[in-house]
Amino acid sequence: DKAAPFVDPYEEKLRRLKEENRRAETKRGGSRAASSSSGNGASGGGGHGGGHHHHHHDKGRDKPRDKGARDYVPPSPAPPGDAPWAKQELKAAPKKPPDIVARAVTARPDPSQFARPGELTLSLEQLKDKRHANPKVDPANKEMYLSDSDFQRHMGCSKSEWASVKAWRRADIKKKLGIF
Repeated sequence: DKAAPFVDPYEEKLRRLKEENRRAETKRGGSRAASSSSGNGASGGGGHGGGHHHHHHDKGRDKPRDKGARDYVPPSPAPPGDAPWAKQELKAAPKKPPDIVARAVTARPDPSQFARPGELTLSLEQLKDKRHANPKVDPANKEMYLSDSDFQRHMGCSKSEWASVKAWRRADIKKKLGIF
């Protein structure tokens, strides 16, 4: 009452195919040899030696190649819907109402809702604090709320020079400081 040993289905199929090919080869063997040697006389081989030699070449060509990796054809997948997980995948993604999509694409914060950088000065720590973010701070330009001296120290340039710094470098500096 022991459990059956594991048999790889692909190995098993390969073994069966090889066996079928061997059986088919032994059945065909006699008639093949006769037909190839009868074709031999016409080719001008003549005599037993030539025929035997020719037959030897045919042997390798007639023998079906072992089904190797190059001939492998994967089993066709189950039709969709057969597997329980397939049903979930086939459901269409829920459509977002067009107004939400339009808002997401076009919504830009109204600049008038933010304090102008000169009106409000914060420390780097205050700008980094996401939990107590000041609603008057423009999130896209947090660095501009630093004092001139803090700005120079952290950004490595003055506020007027900052505009000429390449956008990717500005983003990089802001990310390193935690105010991106």
